Amino acid sequence: MDGAGLLLIRPLLLIGAISFSWNQFVATFDPGIKMEVRHLIPATIATSVALAAIALAYRQHGPLLGSLISIPGLLAAVLQYSHHRTEPASSVAATGFLLAYIWTGKG
Repeated sequence: MDGAGLLLIRPLLLIGAISFSWNQFVATFDPGIKMEVRHLIPATIATSVALAAIALAYRQHGPLLGSLISIPGLLAAVLQYSHHRTEPASSVAATGFLLAYIWTGKG
């Protein structure tokens, strides 16, 4: 893929990583949600992905573009909000988006 295409794709990958991991990250700290043992590992992964994606957005794109990446990711997470926030599939999707972001940065 050419450089111009990556300039558009890479921020979208971070937005996807943030949006799919944020609800599980927040659910970890919500006392109203009783986390089952089988959801603890995906929640830990989602927490790591959410924090890493936000950190990468600001570190590699600067404060302005980092905010323009983080805010749509958080808004997309709000739109996805449901009572099934601890679904492990969202951790898998978020991890895939973050790995694709890291992979496309090589080269």
